[in-house]
Amino acid sequence: MNLLPNTPFLLQCIYKLLGVVQFPLNNSESKCSKIFGRVLCLPFYIYYFYSNVVLYLSFFDENWMIILFGNFILHLMNLFYNFLSLVYFYKRSQKIRNSLIQLQEIGVGQNTVYCNKWMSITLVIMFALNIFKIPFSVLSFRYLFFSCYTATVFLVEALFLLDISSLIFQKFKSINQQIQGDIEEMENMSHSYCLLVDITNEIVTHFSMNLLVTFACWFGYFLVTMYFALCFISLKKIFVSTFTTFGVFLLYEIYWLFIVVNSFSQIQIEAEKIGSHVHEVWNKYTTQGKIDRRIRHLELLSFRFFYTKLELTVDGFFNLDWAFCHLIIAALATYSVIIIQFLM
Repeated sequence: MNLLPNTPFLLQCIYKLLGVVQFPLNNSESKCSKIFGRVLCLPFYIYYFYSNVVLYLSFFDENWMIILFGNFILHLMNLFYNFLSLVYFYKRSQKIRNSLIQLQEIGVGQNTVYCNKWMSITLVIMFALNIFKIPFSVLSFRYLFFSCYTATVFLVEALFLLDISSLIFQKFKSINQQIQGDIEEMENMSHSYCLLVDITNEIVTHFSMNLLVTFACWFGYFLVTMYFALCFISLKKIFVSTFTTFGVFLLYEIYWLFIVVNSFSQIQIEAEKIGSHVHEVWNKYTTQGKIDRRIRHLELLSFRFFYTKLELTVDGFFNLDWAFCHLIIAALATYSVIIIQFLM
């Protein structure tokens, strides 16, 4: 059975080509398929790093030093992101496969349909708007590849994360649907719930370092884009097409952050609903004076759910919730002021 049942086949192939998925997406795994999955993405990364070396000196042809500085920082960030992504894709591969197999073995959520495809499709459309001019430019293939590859990996990694988060959300939603008002079903589902929380925490741990790098690069891309916009303003080179490009890219970055944080937030909200269901059943029977052994056992289940915590955090650096967006906004405001002072 496919480990990503809701993911289109074409998107699964793209995952493998870019190295985001380096394992077979079925339950069987041979030695040849394992090796093939590891090396399939290497030609793309080798060509990308080769393009970096070849194109590096071209940045020094710029006439404006402040533009040159921004290009240099952007170049280093792209190189940093792709190198670390390749390393972390390789290190996490088998761990994510094992976690997805365990997730599939939890016998809930098989008939639950949760569709976040419209969010993914919107993200892809916004990405396409950012690069639609590139294929029609007169630049070399090497420069086009160099310009698009990092952004493509950035996008595909987010889509892969959304696919896994939707599977986890399905499981939590199915558990909540099955335990509403039913003590017996609640007892049966308690083990599945605790196991699902453990698997979710494991998956977030597998993604944590890559998420840390991705968020750091996201922050850097946002600041560099604002830096370029302010550079053009300071140089009095204000072009509608240029600032439209900057605006579309910043909207894409904001939407990317929104859907990633939203996917984790939905999981957190759905996982916490089970506590409400337990208290609803408890109140239903206690108000009627029907306190027996089953209700006492329900109290023990309540403690079990309370101490089984879903920890959606990036190695303790920050929580993956809406409070993180507040932190990002504050940091962007601070560094924007610094950039303005630097250019003045």
